[in-house]
Amino acid sequence: MNTQQKLEVAENPNTPVSVLESLATDEYLVVRWRVAENPNTPVSSLKTLATDEDCRVRWRVAENPNTPLSSLEILTTDVDSNVRWTVAMNPNTPANLLETLATDKHHWTRYNAAMNPNTTEIAKRLYLMTENEMYK
Repeated sequence: MNTQQKLEVAENPNTPVSVLESLATDEYLVVRWRVAENPNTPVSSLKTLATDEDCRVRWRVAENPNTPLSSLEILTTDVDSNVRWTVAMNPNTPANLLETLATDKHHWTRYNAAMNPNTTEIAKRLYLMTENEMYK
C-alpha cells in the first residue's frame, strides 16, 4: 500500500480493527494520527498511540472519545500544551483530571478544563484562582 492508500484506510470507519492495529505503528506520522482519529481504533492501539513520539499523534488520541482513562491520565501530564488542552476538552475526561488541568500553566488548558461539561465547581474555582494568580 502506498501512503495515500494508507491514509484513506486509516481514516475509514469501516476499516477492520486488525488493519488499524497494524497502521497504528506505521512509519508515517500522518498515518498514525489518522488512526488516532478513527472512532473505531481499538483501545489497545489508542494506548500505544498515547505514547507516540510525535505530539500531533498524541493530540489526536487526546481528542478521541474512545481513549481509555489510563491514557487520558498519561496525556494530562504531557509535555506539549496542545495535548493537555485537548484532554481538557475531551467529553470523557473525568472530574479529577479536570481539576488537575484547571491549574495547568497554559491558559487554554485551564480554560478548557473549566468549560468541560464534566467539570466540578472545585475545578472552576481552581481555574479562577489560578487565573488570578497568573495575572497579578
